[in-house]
Amino acid sequence: MKSKKIKLFSLLILTLTTFLSLSSCQGKKGDKGDKGEDGEDGKNGSDGANGKTAWSNTILPSEGGYVIPSVGSAIDGTEVTFTITPNEGYYLTDFSLSGSSISSDDTSLVYDSTLKEYSYTTTMVENGFVVLASFSNQAKTNYIDGVA
Repeated sequence: MKSKKIKLFSLLILTLTTFLSLSSCQGKKGDKGDKGEDGEDGKNGSDGANGKTAWSNTILPSEGGYVIPSVGSAIDGTEVTFTITPNEGYYLTDFSLSGSSISSDDTSLVYDSTLKEYSYTTTMVENGFVVLASFSNQAKTNYIDGVA
């Protein structure tokens, strides 16, 4: 009985070794084939490698609210809208794009009292914007709240 187990074990080891050595063998890599035909132009035309770059924006985290861009990325010159939403009990105190504060007098900063959110529409710039909205939950004085 013991010799039968040894023979089966030896056969198993031999089979496993043969399988591993055969499966790891690879032939020499062949020559590279000819280049295939070019595909059709995409929906944005034939610019290919010379096409325009779509830029994304960096939305910095804010305590007390959030900013959502209308598009994930856009080509410079394309219209983009930022929706600025304060959390319940918070008020917008400042909104800036790439370090430039947007004044509450700027007619592009629009407050929707029904939705209790702001929107700001501008055109995308090369490299995108760095967007920061600041909020406060302190008593309202001189905040950008859409009300004069």
